[in-house]
Amino acid sequence: MAFAAFALGGFFSALVPGLITKELHISNVAVVGGVVTLFFTVAGVTAALSGKLTSWTAMFSGAVCVFPAVALLVCAEVFRSITLLIVAGVVGGAAMALSYRGSLQVVNEVSPQEKRAEVVSAYLLMCYLGNSLPVLGVGLLTTILEPQRAHEIFAAVVAALALAAILTGKTSKKRQQQQARSESVQHRRQSLSRV
Repeated sequence: MAFAAFALGGFFSALVPGLITKELHISNVAVVGGVVTLFFTVAGVTAALSGKLTSWTAMFSGAVCVFPAVALLVCAEVFRSITLLIVAGVVGGAAMALSYRGSLQVVNEVSPQEKRAEVVSAYLLMCYLGNSLPVLGVGLLTTILEPQRAHEIFAAVVAALALAAILTGKTSKKRQQQQARSESVQHRRQSLSRV
């Protein structure tokens, strides 16, 4: 999930400034910087305030927020609306923070203690690849397509990744719950057999 969420972060930091100046025709540097800053400020505040959410709740909430975030990004460009872009920044920042915090916590919960450092390192590598590879892909697409079309493809890919993460996460969560129930039943049987 973090790959898709970090792709939003990469889009906001690398491509939104160009979108604002070229597509929305706003050249005020304060506005450009303000929109990008808003995205990361919301991400930071959301991460700080979401500590009481369970890992799975945070992760799935972030994944669900990805859909309106990318839809708002596309609509902001189509309708040339800075307001929609600001709302996309708020929703996208929340999506990134919740997805990252929740999925990192899940990784820590499910990783064997002796392999946790390696697993978390691989997880972080995926996050940073998510931050850069999709943006490079959009850049390559704009060499053959209009920027708006490349951004729409980006939005569709990120939404598909979020959907895949939700479906995979639900399956994993269900498997984890079944395993916990099975272990509980086994533990009760062992306790009864001792009596």
